[in-house]
Amino acid sequence: MVTNFFINSEYIMISEDNIKKRISVLDADIQKVSIQLQELDKQKQDAVALMNALNGAKQQCMSFLQDLNNDEPEESDSGDVGNNADSNIPPKDNPVLSGLI
Repeated sequence: MVTNFFINSEYIMISEDNIKKRISVLDADIQKVSIQLQELDKQKQDAVALMNALNGAKQQCMSFLQDLNNDEPEESDSGDVGNNADSNIPPKDNPVLSGLI
């Protein structure tokens, strides 16, 4: 069966065969877009994983900086070697021993 339509000052013939061909083209386009969506979803997952890795690396660097800044012991910190530690090295400000060295 053929049906004629008048669209934009033109006659267009629509047949069952033309509609089936159009459906076939649309099915192919739907399949292409579905594959694109799957690829984009995979790319998004990869990007999220990369973002998490980058943020983890940044946190590690910030932790290293904090450790470096906190590396100098405080005077009241008894856990680190300081002025009260036994040592065989004479202090630099000892005038008696500085002449011997």
